[in-house]
Amino acid sequence: MTNPAFIRLSTGVLAAAALAAPPAVGQNYAHDYQAQVGEIAHFHVVGPGTEVAGQSHNPQGDVFLKSVEMPNGETFTHFYKPIAVTGMTVGSGDGKRVAVNGGSDITVGTPGKFYVGREVSDGNENEPTAADVAAFTPRVLEAMQSTNLNHYFDNSGRNPYFEFVMEFDLPLKDNDPDADDFGELLYTERGAGFGNSWITIQAVDADGNALGPALAVSPFESRQTNPPTQVTSNSSQYIGAVSVDISRLGVSETRFLKVRKTSTSDDGYSFAHQSQEDFNPDFKFMAVITHPDHIAQRVAGYD
Repeated sequence: MTNPAFIRLSTGVLAAAALAAPPAVGQNYAHDYQAQVGEIAHFHVVGPGTEVAGQSHNPQGDVFLKSVEMPNGETFTHFYKPIAVTGMTVGSGDGKRVAVNGGSDITVGTPGKFYVGREVSDGNENEPTAADVAAFTPRVLEAMQSTNLNHYFDNSGRNPYFEFVMEFDLPLKDNDPDADDFGELLYTERGAGFGNSWITIQAVDADGNALGPALAVSPFESRQTNPPTQVTSNSSQYIGAVSVDISRLGVSETRFLKVRKTSTSDDGYSFAHQSQEDFNPDFKFMAVITHPDHIAQRVAGYD
């Protein structure tokens, strides 16, 4: 598969290049891809954007993640968010396809839809520049640092390319080295049904070098929030949520997480033959800290 050209902000230089194909499973890593195992966590949400029987519903309003109940019944109410976003990359011609979106009535986060190609007025909204990307990156961090699910990274149709690295102030550490259904990484995605878009995540080091294989997370792993969350005027667009076990990334811990558009060569990808299945995720990430060594420490950005 040929990957699209992209533009990258790196030491202030804008460049075009082709992405190298990811290594084959097991070729460079001791750990092969793990499929999701066990049961799925429940994501409990509150706010005017949720559909609670007998109450008015505002798809432009706040929807806050209140708690995540793991399959074993353990419940988390504090969420660990990224402290930095780096290495932002968007596809050539995708200036009006990659955005950060916030409901018009949200009270936490920035309302409105902000396209990367419109950050700097240069007469060409389709082709994002280095200045566009530099101005857009803080918007992405703001969205990732909020528990408001109606403030998120938004990809329009036509499969735009995106890539960035999220940094956490403590490593996301697996509670168990074996495959389990206790997912430390929390992912929410708005789409048809309750999530319909693939996304790829990968554990990397501080320089962006891969520590494990690129994992394509299926939209059909997710489940609907409780109560349901519909945050767009399209009545079929609901938020799906899933917790991802760190061991699925081929590591026991990672402080840096690369997020990008899924390639069909990524570990875990398979065409699911589902209606409206695509590569345009509208998403955000958070995490829970499960390891005793980290629970005992003060964590910046941990509510």
